[in-house]
Amino acid sequence: MAKCSANLIFVAITYLIVIGVDANFVFIGILPEISSGNYVGPYLHFAFVQCIVFLIFWSHTVCMMSNPGCFPKEYRKLDLDLLSEGAKEFYQVALDAIEEKKRRKQALENNQLEEVAKLRTMYEKTSKIKGMTGTEKDLLIALFKNKCRKCKSLKPPKSHHCSQCNACIARMDHHCPWVNNCVGISNQKSFILFCIYVCFGSMYALSVTIYYTYHCIYEQCVTFIEPIATIMNCVGIFLAVLFASFTGIMFYDQMWCIIFETSTIDKLKKTLRKESGKGTWELIKESFGEDFSLRWFIPIQIERKITIESQY
Repeated sequence: MAKCSANLIFVAITYLIVIGVDANFVFIGILPEISSGNYVGPYLHFAFVQCIVFLIFWSHTVCMMSNPGCFPKEYRKLDLDLLSEGAKEFYQVALDAIEEKKRRKQALENNQLEEVAKLRTMYEKTSKIKGMTGTEKDLLIALFKNKCRKCKSLKPPKSHHCSQCNACIARMDHHCPWVNNCVGISNQKSFILFCIYVCFGSMYALSVTIYYTYHCIYEQCVTFIEPIATIMNCVGIFLAVLFASFTGIMFYDQMWCIIFETSTIDKLKKTLRKESGKGTWELIKESFGEDFSLRWFIPIQIERKITIESQY
């Protein structure tokens, strides 16, 4: 899968901001307390924040380096054995509908108008799935025959082609320059964890920094004697607020998309998705790849066998 080298700039900026906020936290919130003889509290804060920073880099690396769910190119025919029973039933209806259309077209070419009318009536009323209309059959045909013009391959529902990754991605949400990768079915969990850890770590470091800054100013400590220290502290606080806000919004947006079975791309395109009938908890478990456990909070790669058939 191709990567966009230009987006490595955004990756570098991400790392620099995290390191900068962490350094400001240590310089303003930890070192002055240690120099004043207070050891237990600052060291506990320091250890906790460094664990969060480690998880930030871990989740970011997994999201950036993992395959988001790329489909093979020039995949033009579905393997019936790989389809689920429900998808197989709908696929058979689509195949039958295609044959019915062919017979109707042939009858029309032979000027058999009565036969055309009869076939049209049958097309509208008969189906292996009770109550399915001709319009719904047309939608089924479009669903199973939908292809990507660039990949020249079948394109299942909720998948999109990414021009930067040069591939169709299963359940693609968006291409994120900050991780230099698409967010898809296989790495959405690590992206969500990245947002959580950045947001929480930034807010925690921000609260500790502001607390110690207030006390330092009140007690007139030597930390802010140099103007550069004041500037660094203001910049660090600004970046912490910015990153916490941005990743908090991204986390909310990702959870909203999961719960309502849509994606950032589909929201922008205002594309409506048919609900699967699954509950909220079931959809969240599906995105995290397993039942609820502590593994949810560890940014490990989800082992999924991604096939085009599995996405129907």
